[in-house]
Amino acid sequence: MSDAVLIASDPRNSAWVSANAGSGKTYVLTARVIRLLLDGTPPSRLLCLTYTRAAAAEMRARVFKVLGEWALADSAKLKAEITQYDGVAPDDDRMARARRLFATALETPGGLKIQTIHAFCERLVARFPVEADVPVPFTVLTEAEAAAMKAIARHQALASLGRDGSDAMMAALAPHVDADGFAGLFEGRTADLIARYGNGDPWAIAGLPHGTRSEDIEAEAGFDDPERIALYQAGAAALGQGSKTDKDIAEVIAEALRTSDEARFERLAFCLLTQKGQLRAKGIGTNAVKAAHVGLMADLDREAERSVALLRRRAAAESAWMAYAVTQLGREVARAHSEAKRARGVLDFDDLIKAAAYLLRDAEAAQWALFKLDGGLDHILIDEAQDTSPAQWDVVKNLAEEFFAGAGTRPAAKAVRTLFVVGDEKQSIFSFQGADMMAFGQSRLYFAKRAAGAELGFETPTLNTSRRSVPAVLAVADAVFRADPALQEAVSQGDWADHIAHRAEAPGAVDLWPLTEAEDAESGDDWTRPVDAPGADDPVARLAHELAGAIKGWIGRESVSDKEMGAPRPL
Repeated sequence: MSDAVLIASDPRNSAWVSANAGSGKTYVLTARVIRLLLDGTPPSRLLCLTYTRAAAAEMRARVFKVLGEWALADSAKLKAEITQYDGVAPDDDRMARARRLFATALETPGGLKIQTIHAFCERLVARFPVEADVPVPFTVLTEAEAAAMKAIARHQALASLGRDGSDAMMAALAPHVDADGFAGLFEGRTADLIARYGNGDPWAIAGLPHGTRSEDIEAEAGFDDPERIALYQAGAAALGQGSKTDKDIAEVIAEALRTSDEARFERLAFCLLTQKGQLRAKGIGTNAVKAAHVGLMADLDREAERSVALLRRRAAAESAWMAYAVTQLGREVARAHSEAKRARGVLDFDDLIKAAAYLLRDAEAAQWALFKLDGGLDHILIDEAQDTSPAQWDVVKNLAEEFFAGAGTRPAAKAVRTLFVVGDEKQSIFSFQGADMMAFGQSRLYFAKRAAGAELGFETPTLNTSRRSVPAVLAVADAVFRADPALQEAVSQGDWADHIAHRAEAPGAVDLWPLTEAEDAESGDDWTRPVDAPGADDPVARLAHELAGAIKGWIGRESVSDKEMGAPRPL
């Protein structure tokens, strides 16, 4: 066992472990649980929170496998294995305790608490529904049931449009989202974001008067002013006598002036700019035209700058309306959804987290609830912490608050209470469910400060030796993060560590494929296809077929180095 793993699994100190992919997160978590039990921690006072039921089952199986083998192992084997976990040889008492751990864990009421955070919160809230402010009794919705109720709430919110003069909100969103996009607006973290930031005035943030619309910016632009029209006409005439580049600009201006009133803003706002809507690097006109029409070209340059400002203000107004629309509709969706759940006496997974956080809203309430539930907690372990949402971190903070308040009134021999967290921000993939990789680093700083204030041990080891991959693949991953300082800072708070390949000599290669984009395809009329089946132009489906074809072409034809055979072997 490496020094980093020994430090991470030491039950005497809290630890915050940043572990790269394939570096043994599950192993170190298992080692921590076993060493806590070896040190005499009652199984009932230990809580291990994982992200999925599969991960919880695997963790439980690993712990019981080790404990079961220890119960039957001969003395030499048992001593060697405990030495591997502890780093020092055990005495007779520690070996005797190790043999009893399997029976102790089995006989503990409720068994080892290795579970998902949602399962823990459900159990806690079910025990104290009144204190958690939830319906009594309540049932927990499945994901399918929760999705169906959200869909109904969205339909209700849409049905209310028009009755309350909110047509403008839908008009702001309609050009940018289809039906699926509208549904997606109110999934994931939208409700939390609205609750956190939705009270601000989006127009004030954009520096605009409240309620400003994009058409207001267009109406105030003054492109129908006779003096401005005369300026553009004079500019077109002057540029028309210059080089080919000047004449091209002159034609664009002339075409914009001939445009109907409805589209005049769009054409005139862009006619002095590049195709990307930016200022021309050298201004309007070539040197010869500028020399002949100094004042006129300077006026056109100022008009170009004004156009850029107008376009930005119009975009800001459009964004403000969209933000306002999403906020108002989001609140209506949330209200309808909440009322429906309350009427049926049901909770979804997010509700469980919020109810638990409310129940544990202060340290005294948390300790009382935990004492009534299981007699209290002494050690909390968090697996795959990079996928923990801010709301879930609130639960963890409340659970562990007393851990960093000193020994309290308990005997000194029982005063050690620890928090163990392991995760890898680079593997955060559940942002659609509220996971926030920034919260991982922020929470680490929070608990490190709390531990320092209480003069308690708080280790931050890094596990960066990957047993899962090869140097070529890991080098690409590191290169991606090193190329973007902001990304590197986001995932490590500046404490970056490259991957180290355990199989340092293993061969490997990385092929970079071009992005696959959608292509136009014949619509067809195959009514037997499922309505949600990807079409022939779906880029994901096409990429999958291309990858499968490439792999099929390698098998049996390409070769790879084989250390055991001493010669290349076919894939």
